[in-house]
Amino acid sequence: MPVILLIFLIIPSFANAYIGPALGLGAIALTVLFVLALLIILFSIIYYPIKYIKKKLKKNNIDEK
Repeated sequence: MPVILLIFLIIPSFANAYIGPALGLGAIALTVLFVLALLIILFSIIYYPIKYIKKKLKKNNIDEK
């Protein structure tokens, strides 16, 4: 059984399949939204610690005066 699975994974076979417009648009939308979600996650990882540090520094400056 594993030998047959290995053969199927090694030897490529091409599928001549039709992707309709609904499925194609859905796949494109899903890809775009996934990339957008990754960008939002990256932005939040970078932005919120900087925001916290700025807030802390601002509070320290007010306390010193």
